[in-house]
Amino acid sequence: MSIPIGRFKWVRRRSCPCYYRLESVEQKVDQVELRLDRVEHKADRIETKLDAAFEQVAKSTEHEVAFNDLASTVAGHTTDIRLLKKNRRCQLARVRLHSKRQHT
Repeated sequence: MSIPIGRFKWVRRRSCPCYYRLESVEQKVDQVELRLDRVEHKADRIETKLDAAFEQVAKSTEHEVAFNDLASTVAGHTTDIRLLKKNRRCQLARVRLHSKRQHT
């Protein structure tokens, strides 16, 4: 009498040597399926870690761009302040020179 088993069409009862080979193959298939499940789980973990790393890189890049913009703005303001101070000193010097000329 034949009975249906797994993916194979028909196998005879345990008295047939094919039955034990088929059982061994099924055990190996089960082991391979377990390993594949583990690999899928590991791949998911790696994907999650990569997503987190890419997100961190994106945030770092945004912060770096913002910092560089801020540094550029500060440098521009510093230059403006220096020029204003220089102009103010020149104006004060002119006023002093003008006032000295008026007093003499």
